[in-house]
Amino acid sequence: MSTRTIQAQVARPVMLFAAMFLIGACKSSNPEPATTEMSALPAELSAAGPILNEVNTEVPGISQRQNILATGSLLGLAKTRMPADQFAEVARAIPGAEALIVEAARQGVPRSALTNLTSVTDYLGKQGVTQDQVTQRIIPVLDKAVKGKVTPGVEANFNAAIR
Repeated sequence: MSTRTIQAQVARPVMLFAAMFLIGACKSSNPEPATTEMSALPAELSAAGPILNEVNTEVPGISQRQNILATGSLLGLAKTRMPADQFAEVARAIPGAEALIVEAARQGVPRSALTNLTSVTDYLGKQGVTQDQVTQRIIPVLDKAVKGKVTPGVEANFNAAIR
């Protein structure tokens, strides 16, 4: 085998590796521009996309994880404080509500945080979501999500349950 053939066989993988490295470096130093919509959600949360996007719009800068934790925690609070048949009405009005509760628990929301609004805001505060963001931004989004989609009694109970 000639020296030129050996050099070519060695050079190809080295050049391929260098090209792959440069492509990766360019991608990591050139992040995608920020958008107002949540990044790709797991399939089980896809139905919750609209409510998460609403929260994201109302709370600029909230991360996807914080959004899921906050929205899921508040819905979990409602679920623990409302009769099952009434919460079922809420869950039909807010697609993905049950999945958000499950995902928030999976991401660490303790069951003990779902007893009252103070326990929810205390937990979320440790996750970087302020009490004002919860009470003045996220709760109104949830209120709006059920308004006119559930019976007036269920709407009143939902509003009371998340406050």
